[in-house]
Amino acid sequence: MMKRLLLCLAIGLLCNPAFAQSAKAQKLFKKGEKAMEKRQYVGASVQFTKALAYHPEYAEAQYQRAVCFRAIGQINQAIKDFRQTLETDESFLMAYVQLIPLLREQKECDISISYCDQLAKALPEQKGAAHYHKALCYEQTKDTKRAISSLKVAMIEFEAAGSDFAALLEDCKAKLAAWERL
Repeated sequence: MMKRLLLCLAIGLLCNPAFAQSAKAQKLFKKGEKAMEKRQYVGASVQFTKALAYHPEYAEAQYQRAVCFRAIGQINQAIKDFRQTLETDESFLMAYVQLIPLLREQKECDISISYCDQLAKALPEQKGAAHYHKALCYEQTKDTKRAISSLKVAMIEFEAAGSDFAALLEDCKAKLAAWERL
């Protein structure tokens, strides 16, 4: 009886179109990963695009495609895909890690700050990193007062987090000393 139930369940899963699409998406994703390992970013992005055609909510595929686009210099497409990754999964830490500085590099500080706020809300353990990047944005826009304020919050968070953030804490201290001299 149990064997028959398991067989019916397995057949049902295999015949389910959503299961089949997800399996195809995963195979294509694996091909994309292999291409990335070889630094074949264009080919990898094609595989991730195909995976997304089968499974549009595949956040990891969206993220990896964004990484490929960034590697080949398609910055606007990379930004679009990092954003889409976060729309699919707002707690996808690495998408924030890539997107926030990329937006700052593109002189999109207001948008970068908005994503910093999202990061702190979605992943409270990353509040220090969010404030650190906000401080860099404020520095870029010559808003020294806000830069110092955000940097101080980042330092408090990094101190509370311990040795994992020791290098960032030291960087914060150096920046704070320089900015307070302005």
